[in-house]
Amino acid sequence: MTDPRSLSRRKLLWALTTVGAAASTGGGAAALFHDSETFGESRVSAGVVDLEAEPSWGNDDSLGTISTGESGSREVRLTLVDNPSYVWFRTECTQCLDVEEALYVRYGIDTSGDGEIDMPITDGYITLREARDRFGTGEFVGTLQPDAEWLLVAEWELREWVEDTDVSLSFDFYATQTRHVSDPSDIELPWSCVDCGDPTGDPSDGDDVVSEISWVAFCGSSAFDTDFTPQLTDEGRTLLLDTDAYTIPDTVETVAIKYGRTIEVFTYGSQDSLTVGVNDGTTYPKLDGRGNGYANTSRSSSNFCDGEDGCKYEFDDGEWECTNGRPNRALRGRLGGKR
Repeated sequence: MTDPRSLSRRKLLWALTTVGAAASTGGGAAALFHDSETFGESRVSAGVVDLEAEPSWGNDDSLGTISTGESGSREVRLTLVDNPSYVWFRTECTQCLDVEEALYVRYGIDTSGDGEIDMPITDGYITLREARDRFGTGEFVGTLQPDAEWLLVAEWELREWVEDTDVSLSFDFYATQTRHVSDPSDIELPWSCVDCGDPTGDPSDGDDVVSEISWVAFCGSSAFDTDFTPQLTDEGRTLLLDTDAYTIPDTVETVAIKYGRTIEVFTYGSQDSLTVGVNDGTTYPKLDGRGNGYANTSRSSSNFCDGEDGCKYEFDDGEWECTNGRPNRALRGRLGGKR
């Protein structure tokens, strides 16, 4: 029987890009030449570096739906046509998602083809959040010879319950000839990440930024019609409450908004909009290793109105979920709504 509390209704997604580079003379910074494809024969040829990466999943970009307690692995075969080269790999940047704390990963290189990791990248399993924090800007993995073949091994385990979502396990690879650079630490990689966090900020100034809103719950003393589709502005961080298309029902007393690893609860007083991360509401951070729990509150994705009547709207899938004060009797239905 399929566990309904699965990682994804749709797909565990995989992606792959390769990048080749030749170091410039003098300062040691890399002059980037690149082309990329996803899946299948993902390959780049930059004239001086010809790095080929062949994913074990072929042209199928997904692993389907996985559930709590399940695990698996995939490999990426790395080869060079000519010229010994330093090789780096990277993951995606942290995206401030709950699933990043529930999904554990282990990365390493199999240099002999025997299915065993002999060049560990991670020291055992770590959370996907930690992996993205550590490797989102690139990790040097070693020197690849033209007559050698490496397998990047990516293993995963879903250890905690997490609400339905999609998650990608993406990798980029970068290579430069060893004859151009004596020390790989001199190479300036073409990757960067912006940290996620609770405070607002300007990414151009290196500040932390607030994640997009993933769901909103309208809570009060009685039920209401969900014949509208909530709208967001400000890159998904501001919820509109009074528009030409809809006005929030008068019975709503509080509005709970989930973004990143935070639930923020606002007292509703006929505001036109609510923006998360500016300290207008009360915030409750996600508890690490506690599944669906948040600090100092009983609210969660399943108990979004804390025992009151109310309805939650998921922006990812456009679905409403309503409760009459008893979360275990939640009613779920797909409503088209109107804008």
